[in-house]
Amino acid sequence: MRIFGLYNRKDYKMVETFRIDNETMARFGIHFLTSEADALSMRMLCEVTPEVMGILLQYMGLSSVDPNTLPRSGYNNKSMYSCFLTWEVVEDLIIMKLVGIFCPSFLTNGGQSWYN
Repeated sequence: MRIFGLYNRKDYKMVETFRIDNETMARFGIHFLTSEADALSMRMLCEVTPEVMGILLQYMGLSSVDPNTLPRSGYNNKSMYSCFLTWEVVEDLIIMKLVGIFCPSFLTNGGQSWYN
C-alpha cells in the first residue's frame, strides 16, 4: 500500500510516496513488534506513541477515554502503549497524522489536543 502525502508545509507542489513498512510506521509513531499476534496474522502487535494513542482513541470513537489512564506497554518501550492494529488501521493513522501536519486543528477535539 502506498500513501501520497505533501512533502512539507512550505512547498505544496512536492508529493512524497509512503510505503508502509517498519521505517515509515516508526516515522509516524507506530512501532511494529510482531505479526504473529493472532492465528490468521490479520493483526499486528505494535507499540504506539501517546500522540498516536490519542488519535487511535478518537478514530475508534472513544474520545471520552483519557490515554493517561490506560496501561503502558510492557514490551520494549514503557513510555508507549501496546495495541493490536490491522494494516488498514495503520494506513488510516498515517493519513490522519499527515492531515494533522497541514491542518493542526484536525488533530484537536474542541480546542483540546487528542493527546497530552
